[in-house]
Amino acid sequence: MRLPCYPAYPSLSFRLILRLEKTSEPAIFSILRSGSALRDDRWQRRLLSSKPEKIMETIAPRISRLDRDQVTAETGEIYDRYLQQRGNVPNMFRTVAHRPEIFQTMIAHFEAILHTGTLPLKLKELAIVRTSQLNNCSYCLASHSRICKKLGWSDDQLVNLADYASRTDFTHPEKVALQLAEWMTHNQGPLTEKQWQKVRDVYSEGEVVELMAAIGLFNYFNRFNNLLEMEPTAPAS
Repeated sequence: MRLPCYPAYPSLSFRLILRLEKTSEPAIFSILRSGSALRDDRWQRRLLSSKPEKIMETIAPRISRLDRDQVTAETGEIYDRYLQQRGNVPNMFRTVAHRPEIFQTMIAHFEAILHTGTLPLKLKELAIVRTSQLNNCSYCLASHSRICKKLGWSDDQLVNLADYASRTDFTHPEKVALQLAEWMTHNQGPLTEKQWQKVRDVYSEGEVVELMAAIGLFNYFNRFNNLLEMEPTAPAS
């Protein structure tokens, strides 16, 4: 039987929230604490008194995750690269690998967005985290909050990222990138001339494409992972 969802975030299952509490990632769990249900002491006590490892053992993923010996040669090469670079293959990747052509083109697109162009990875990852916060995607926040911290963003900046506009530790271009992430994720329709000019005063046309591609890709990733209740990938040992 499936565990109930938290009322504040119906897309997040109890099992995922327990897993996140166990990881003690402030930048991730702060998003969950912002819900009224999680501010209730009874909910907090329920979290702290539970045994997430026992619950996790009883629930199988909705779509199986393929191991290295279950995938095609081309997909296996991608697995090997990620194992060498980060020590694991993300759960989402192992899920999408059921369709090798989709998996391989997804990885090519993902890597082109993050590692080509003129904008720094640090900025793209910040926009990715803001996008994932707006979509309440615990899976993407688990890994990309850690990446952001490695790139130099602080816990305080990530925990309070929704307040970026009033903070002094984000530059004007960073604030514009975060606002673009919000506009695009909320899908408010075409930008007004004033909004568009605000973006173009800071970024070239190619850089706007870079930012929008990162934001758009993670709106896709967020929805994919939320629907499947994807568990955050365990950090490499």
